[in-house]
Amino acid sequence: MLEGLSRRGTYIHMWWECKYVQSFWGKVIVEIESIMKKKININPATILLSIYNTEEWKENEKNLVTMLLTARREENSPTKPQVPGNVAM
Repeated sequence: MLEGLSRRGTYIHMWWECKYVQSFWGKVIVEIESIMKKKININPATILLSIYNTEEWKENEKNLVTMLLTARREENSPTKPQVPGNVAM
């Protein structure tokens, strides 16, 4: 690994290497695997970039997993805008 990539505050640390984030992604993967009834490789390429290293998955399965992972990334994003509770959307 390149020097400095795993330091606290880096992208890879905040989205993948931090023990709290790993716990979060582990729970997300368990839920998605229960929905899909298939095993998902737990690695940053799949989780963060939606790159699948398998030919076993149909295109619609990849699309569903990509949508679920994207939704969780967006929900967990540190740049997610905060909306006050009393504002109607």
